[in-house]
Formats: sequence, C-alpha cells, structure tokens
Amino acid sequence: MKSLHNAPLSSDNLWEFSFVLVGFYLLFHPVLANPTSLAVALGGGLLLLLLRTIPSETLQIIGKAWCLLLVYLLASSLWSESPGITLQSAGLVFLGTILFAMARMNSPESQNRLERIGLLMAFIAALVGIYQWLYGFERLVPLLRGLGGEEHEILAAAIHNKRAMGPFVTHGALAAFLILFIPMGFVSWKTQMGFKKRLFGVVTLILIIGLFTTQSVGACFCLTLAVLVVLLMRRSNTAWAIVAAGAVG
Repeated sequence: MKSLHNAPLSSDNLWEFSFVLVGFYLLFHPVLANPTSLAVALGGGLLLLLLRTIPSETLQIIGKAWCLLLVYLLASSLWSESPGITLQSAGLVFLGTILFAMARMNSPESQNRLERIGLLMAFIAALVGIYQWLYGFERLVPLLRGLGGEEHEILAAAIHNKRAMGPFVTHGALAAFLILFIPMGFVSWKTQMGFKKRLFGVVTLILIIGLFTTQSVGACFCLTLAVLVVLLMRRSNTAWAIVAAGAVG
C-alpha cells in the first residue's frame, strides 16, 4: 500500500481536497455573517472551476425542477427588499450547483468520501446546534442588560424561543443543511452491518435531534413528505408511523 507521502497529487485529488477545505471553512464562517467569506467562496469556487471542466451533461444531472428553482431565485431579486443580497445568495446557489455537477465526475470512491465528509460536517453542525439549545442561549441573558429597544426585543425573543442555528446565521439554514444529510445517514444505517451500523444510527439520531432544536416546522414537513413518498412508492407499512413522527416533530 502506498503511503500518503508517496501518493501522486493529481488534479482530481487537488480538486477534492480544495472542495472539502472550502466547505469546512464556510461551515464555521457563513457568508451572511462574515463578509470575507464571500471572497473565500468565490475564490475557492474559481479555483475548483479552473481545475476541472464543467460537464456537458450538467442539465441532465441537476434536472428540470432544480433548473426552474434557479430561475426563480434569480428572478426573485426583482421583488426582493434587498436585491443585492438576493442576487448574492442566488449566485452562491448557482456556484454550488455547478460544483455539485462537477463532483459527480469523480470516481465512486471519491464520491463516497465526499458524502461521508458531508455527513461529518452535518454531524458537527447538529452537535453545535444541540449545545446551543442546551446552554448557548442561557449565556446570552447577561447581554440583555446592555441593550434596549429593538435589539433587546430580538435577543429576548431568541433566548425565549431557543431556536438553534448552530454554526449558521439562522435556524432555517441549519435545518436546510441537516435535511440534506438525514436521508443519507438513514440509508447508511440501513445498509451497514456491525459497528458501522451502530455508528451511522447514532449519527442519524443526532442529526434528527439537531433538526428538532431548530423548531423548523417547514423542514420537518419537507423531510416527512419526502420519506413518506419514498415509503408509499415502495408500499411500506411504516408510512403511517412516519406521518405520526412528522406530526409530532
């Protein structure tokens, strides 16, 4: 077996490493909270685009529904209260879509590694959200004394509602991030055996708990609907149990 030191540094390996590095940086330095992160996202995305060509079958990879969503995001700047921020967000979604299509050009082993790393990032984000829900908001109470007016009301509402956002700016961003990886964790739990099965079971449970700490009704509804559709297509008897779990969530 070749050692890591002697392994060749191909453009594919460099692309994968840069992709993961930029992803981890943006996880803890979200663009909306850190203006310099926009430069990192655009600069890192440009580097990734230079290392690999955009696949010609990109439209087939992302599908018509996602293309319509991209068109809607771009058009929403026309009626947005902050057109600049809306266009910025749409641009990041466009960039992420292109990078996703480029990642599909990787080998199956590389795609599997990226999925596992993404699951690890979601696991870390869920842990941060759970910690914040348990202890983080209580530590904000002393800050209320030095605030007044609208700022005091916003912080007081955040402490009272305890809607965790983890390393992101809003609770909705954390919920959206987690529902991307909860199905992946569930499938990994179902397909593995022994220690790996228990490991992925714990990871998936943490992701679900992290989703509940966001108290996002929309995210729970979307996740329940997606799982329900899959189970109904497979004619599974657990469909009604999923409906009940989603209602409780």
